[in-house]
Amino acid sequence: SNVVQERVDAIGQFYLTEDRNFIEKFLEQYNVSYIIMGQLERVFFPGAGLDKFEALDGILWSEVYRSGSTVIYEVKR
Repeated sequence: SNVVQERVDAIGQFYLTEDRNFIEKFLEQYNVSYIIMGQLERVFFPGAGLDKFEALDGILWSEVYRSGSTVIYEVKR
């Protein structure tokens, strides 16, 4: 359905964007608790947008798990 496709598109935008305003709105709109950054995300969403995960660690989210190339961040409230 349209709602599902909109969410899929928004998730893609979230991983690709460098726009902090969009990032904060997305986290709130979808009430995101955890973000997964693994091999799959690196393949599907390559580019500078992925730099935000380490750059904003401790600011918008905190790393709570790491194993190999997979990192899980918990979103700060």
